Amino acid sequence: MGADLEIERKFLIETLPEGLNAYPHESIVQGYVASARDGNEVRLRQKGEKFFLTIKSGGGVIRREGEIAIDREQFETLWPFTGERVVEKIRYRIECDGRTIEL
Repeated sequence: MGADLEIERKFLIETLPEGLNAYPHESIVQGYVASARDGNEVRLRQKGEKFFLTIKSGGGVIRREGEIAIDREQFETLWPFTGERVVEKIRYRIECDGRTIEL
């Protein structure tokens, strides 16, 4: 698992854009196995039939992130450790001025 730098900015939007479902999107279920105050976290994520284990370190806008693909059995074995730290979302990808907005 290589560690890459992730630069992430988050913005709060007041309303969702019209016609959002016309953009490419996917359902995501993720749970946090561990999360510390210093920004370090271990996350499990399911996107469709793909499963991932991600480790993030550091806080702020720039963080180190390493991710590996795991199989369904590994995901299901680790999932109970997420407890109630679970997020379900739909991620939309919108191309705008040569950049990708993930909403």
